[in-house]
Amino acid sequence: MGVILEGKPVAEKLEKEIKEKIEIYKTKGIIPNLCIVKVGENEEAEAYAKSIERFFSRIGINVERKNFAENVSLLEFQKALKELEKNNKVHGILILRPLSEELERQKVFSVFVS
Repeated sequence: MGVILEGKPVAEKLEKEIKEKIEIYKTKGIIPNLCIVKVGENEEAEAYAKSIERFFSRIGINVERKNFAENVSLLEFQKALKELEKNNKVHGILILRPLSEELERQKVFSVFVS
């Protein structure tokens, strides 16, 4: 017979461990910061972003948003990603998909491969 694994206690334990690690960073003056990048007005992506914001805020990670219009140019989008990548106060970048059709076609993620 298999073992039943209950997800809630596992999730609570992991969340507690993450919070403890975040507190250690904070004592060193490091405030973890995530930037969520979204293009356009996709409702599912927006719901996901809000869910991430709530969770990360609860565990002590700052969340900022960078929203772009559906018609953002590849150049403007890549420039913004490079600026985020160089920003020492941003520790993670989450790019939500779908992107605009134009950005999806343009190999937008090549900005991180140089």
